[in-house]
Amino acid sequence: MNNTLTTSTNNTNKYIKTLKYLLISAISTIPTCIYILTLQIIDKNYIFPIFLNIHFFISFYLFCFTIIFNIENPNKKIILITFLSFLLINLILSFSNIYFNYVYMPPVNTPDFQILVNRFIFFNIIFLVIMMFSYNSFNASNAESISNSLTVFADTFLWFLIINTASSTILSILFYAFFIIGFSIATLFLSSTETGFIIAKIVICFIIFLYGFIPFIAFYLYKKTKSIISVYISRILLIINLFSIFIMMFFMLPYESRPYDNKLVYIIYNSVLAFTIINLMLTRMDKKSNIFIKAMYFIVPLFAIIFDILTITATIYRIVNYGLTPNKLTLIILNIIFLIHLIFISINTIKSFIISFQNREDNNALSIFIDNKHLMFIYVYLVFSLFVCFVMPIMYIN
Repeated sequence: MNNTLTTSTNNTNKYIKTLKYLLISAISTIPTCIYILTLQIIDKNYIFPIFLNIHFFISFYLFCFTIIFNIENPNKKIILITFLSFLLINLILSFSNIYFNYVYMPPVNTPDFQILVNRFIFFNIIFLVIMMFSYNSFNASNAESISNSLTVFADTFLWFLIINTASSTILSILFYAFFIIGFSIATLFLSSTETGFIIAKIVICFIIFLYGFIPFIAFYLYKKTKSIISVYISRILLIINLFSIFIMMFFMLPYESRPYDNKLVYIIYNSVLAFTIINLMLTRMDKKSNIFIKAMYFIVPLFAIIFDILTITATIYRIVNYGLTPNKLTLIILNIIFLIHLIFISINTIKSFIISFQNREDNNALSIFIDNKHLMFIYVYLVFSLFVCFVMPIMYIN
């Protein structure tokens, strides 16, 4: 009898938990759908306000996502602090838009346009850190908890990709379906009929509503499997990082392919560098790994330091010859932060190897432990993101 009651209670709890998941997932996209449905007309003059206010919808969606971190044992205090954190950043962003008079889309070749694009990139980093805080119950001083949260987010993202790319057949169908639907929606938007515009808005809202469930499902799969796929993939990507750095260094040989005057190569340089840093943050050495992976974790930062120095010299060259723009200021500071971070990783790794060799006993296998202290650098990126979003516009205000 007691076993029956226990089983019944467990089933009821599972249904309630599933219902909460579905309810939160459904609510997460409602503000976006309401905003789209209330649009009276869509043209190029409306694109900028949507772009300018998109942080409201992103932050609300991410806040809903953080609620599922506490869905089993709801912590009202953590949920409230998370909500207030997202709200504070949104209010500052909104008031800064008014203060800087960002109402109309500035020309592409102006500092204002570069500042807005940079803000769009870096306020997502601020939101990511808030989510990390929420997942760790605002325990901000523990490198291991930061590492765990980054693994959770990376694995959730991978499950998201797996869901979207589960079958080549489905992908093909989706490709043609999205092409046809996208072309049809664009036609309806451009049509002068009110009915066509309403239908287009409903179709878009329906797609957004359904697509909003996928990250929640991805997180649910992660919780069920307790996977650490991202850790193993990031280790494989270390080889790709090293290979990419070697290839890009060869671009220094032909004059026309150097990052100093070739803008495309310069962009690729910065992209490869950023990707390498992100991957090093996701490659957890506190998990079991062989000596080859640890050696790669030792080698990649050393070559990345040389690569970073080349990128910094390219940025300085472009500043001297073409002037200081918001993009170049952002990149030169970011590259310097990358350099310090890479040096910190290298020193920490070298110390770990030295300590391991010193503590090795005769005839015993070498055991090397590399900690994740360098992940505390994420707060440097948070401060820099705040600088880009809120201080840099003051420097370039017209």
